[in-house]
Amino acid sequence: AILFAFAALAPLKVSAAGNILGTHLAFFDPGNQVRVLDFIQSLNPPAGYPITAMVGVDWGNENGKGSPLQTLADKLNAGNYAINLRITGITENTTTDQVIRIAQSLNAITWANGKPIVVFGNELNNIDVEWRFTDLTAAGRKYNDLLPTFAGALDHSIYDLAPAPIPYHGKYDPTVFMNAASTAFTTPLLTALAANLYEGNGPLGLRGWTVMRDMMGEKPRK
Repeated sequence: AILFAFAALAPLKVSAAGNILGTHLAFFDPGNQVRVLDFIQSLNPPAGYPITAMVGVDWGNENGKGSPLQTLADKLNAGNYAINLRITGITENTTTDQVIRIAQSLNAITWANGKPIVVFGNELNNIDVEWRFTDLTAAGRKYNDLLPTFAGALDHSIYDLAPAPIPYHGKYDPTVFMNAASTAFTTPLLTALAANLYEGNGPLGLRGWTVMRDMMGEKPRK
């Protein structure tokens, strides 16, 4: 299963694939992510060690050698990792053109070790923190535009795709968000599920996972 488990105050976080705990790089700029990867590689991790890397939704503005995405991909390709790519920086101002560009940039990357999973966003029902909407239904409708657009532009022979993990939230009911984004969460182009588990409130992440699975059905990769 792909579970992102977060310990309070930890500068590095962990992700899991199968029964192996790996590292969630927890930085948003490629330079710091590369430095963490250098350290991980120095420890000689096992083949298939899970890495969750951050890819900015605005990174599609730069392509080719030396670009943030290519720099990060080159470093990930240098190790035999099980790769998850979390698309970050999605806001109420993100446009469909932006998500098409980052999908096209991802399509241009050649991966050395298997098929990465792309996770489109993070906990977007938590609108106080993640993207500053004032209305949960409006946030869901925005995601309903963005995710299918991104999914349609992404090359699914290269990537599996998961929607943003949607946790159970006492203030922001995940079902309200997901019902407003029902087209996004039921597109057959989604082939993976992801969930966040935090130290001390893991059950909330699992309750959110259940809501997602009930709407989306089972997926080949979790």
